[in-house]
Amino acid sequence: MNKWSVIVVILFLSCKHQPDVLPSIQPHSCDTTNVSYAADIKPVLMQYCFSCHAGSAAINGFDFAVFDNVQSLALDPYHYIPNVIDTTSHLRMPPAGYPIPGSCDINKMRAWVNRGALNN
Repeated sequence: MNKWSVIVVILFLSCKHQPDVLPSIQPHSCDTTNVSYAADIKPVLMQYCFSCHAGSAAINGFDFAVFDNVQSLALDPYHYIPNVIDTTSHLRMPPAGYPIPGSCDINKMRAWVNRGALNN
C-alpha cells in the first residue's frame, strides 16, 4: 500500500458519520393581511415607477406621486396596477428590460386594491 492509500484509509476511518442535518428552512412568508399604502405600496411605486411616473414630467400624465392618481389607476380595471406589472400584459410596466417588483410586492398590491386601494 502506498502512502496516499494509507492516508485515504486513515481519513476514511477517522470520519464519524453525522446524520444529514439541514437547517430548518421556512418558506418565505408574504403577509398580505394588513397591507397599507404608506408602508407597502408607495415604496414599491417609488422604487419601480417614480422614475417615469412622478412629478411634472410624468409620462402620459400618470403621476404616481399623487395618491388620488394611484388610487384611480388601481381601481380602474383596465389600468389595474398589478395587471400592468404582469409581464404577459400588453400594458406591461415597467417596460421590458427594467426590473419589476417581486411576487410578494405584487401580491400586496393585489390585496391593497381588493380592499379598496385605501390611503392608509
